[in-house]
Amino acid sequence: ARRALEQYPDELRSYITTPEAKKQPAEKLIWAQQSLGKQTADSFAKQWKSLKDKPLTKETLILVSGLSKDQKIQNIVKPYFANPANAKDIAEVALEHIAVAYTPPFGYPLSETALQLFKSTEESDKILGLKLVAAYRITHLSPQCAALVGAAKSSALKTEIVTTLSYLPKGFATQFKSILDDKDNSSSLRLLALSAYTQATEDLATPAIKQFLTENSGQKMILVQTLGSTTQGCKVLLKLIADKTLSTKDIPAKITERITHLYKNDPVAKELQKSTNAATKKMLTAATARITKLEKYIAENPGNKTTGKAIFNAMCLSCHVVGQDGVGIGPALDGSGNRDLNHLLTAILRPDDAAENAYILFRTIDAAGHITEGLKLKQDDHGTTLAFQGGNTHFSPSRTLAQQHFVGSSSFMPNAFSKLPESTIADIVEHIKTLK
Repeated sequence: ARRALEQYPDELRSYITTPEAKKQPAEKLIWAQQSLGKQTADSFAKQWKSLKDKPLTKETLILVSGLSKDQKIQNIVKPYFANPANAKDIAEVALEHIAVAYTPPFGYPLSETALQLFKSTEESDKILGLKLVAAYRITHLSPQCAALVGAAKSSALKTEIVTTLSYLPKGFATQFKSILDDKDNSSSLRLLALSAYTQATEDLATPAIKQFLTENSGQKMILVQTLGSTTQGCKVLLKLIADKTLSTKDIPAKITERITHLYKNDPVAKELQKSTNAATKKMLTAATARITKLEKYIAENPGNKTTGKAIFNAMCLSCHVVGQDGVGIGPALDGSGNRDLNHLLTAILRPDDAAENAYILFRTIDAAGHITEGLKLKQDDHGTTLAFQGGNTHFSPSRTLAQQHFVGSSSFMPNAFSKLPESTIADIVEHIKTLK
């Protein structure tokens, strides 16, 4: 209806001056004035009188976000966003709809909300405030976020502080190091702090990384995965390979791809790529041989479709959809029972070979160095939204992104089935056969 009305500006302009128009909800009048290019602080203030006493809705959120570049309008809405009674609802609505509401100036009204949540005695409110600051990149509140470290007791709150500060890491190396050095903190929290410390100091973090690895040798794989999630960490991984702290075999193929994308001319990166290519070729050859073996196994040992359905629902429907069931970010699997067994097994065990263009892995790299990979769900002027297995999403504002691109021909589908026993795969296949 709005799109239609926008095609008739003269009629719309005439209508909003009538007594009948005054009966319309305030948010609709604000939209009409905005669409006609007539929205002023004065006209907004008149409509805001009726909106400020209502809970924030998606529609009002989008309107205020779009008008926030006007300092006068920021001043009008400030009392509402600074009201402690509104803070939790505002934050939850803003986080839910960030992909359609994000604008840089909107960070200023939202910063008032975040400050109220920081003042709360409830830890959950502080965490919500930190999530709001991180999602909308309200980096001018970073000092207030850092100030929460001293009184933070729980791992959940400390984790959120580190995550939020990692979007402007350079000024907070001391806070990251203090959390890293506190051995009463969980290993996952210390690893997160180590990653952020690496973002803040790059090569200077190498001694701390080596010390952590010495004290926690059993967590080498997790350490590599954590460092591989930032551009700074990828750079340090190259240094650790060069000085023999790590070997090329310690670096998974996905992290090798990130490293070689970022530092393709580095001689160590080239050696790493060569080693990974050999390992990948060997793995794919083994997967192909296993497909042939599985075809014979399934012909002789039909699976149990009831057991297969339970496994299928738990694993496959965390991305795919069948009928009305499933998360639905991956392609629908209705009719998969008609697929040739070889093609079906290839899709399960060698997903990159069967990837459709719409489901190629997509990567974003932000200015702070975070590397995020998933299914590209949406990309527009506001930013890019990626989806992950299970249905979770992550939004990155456009202005914060340094790079974004598809990752070669890699499928979004994780290679989660390759180590399942033959009988389990046979069970899954038997259930898939029923999907006609």
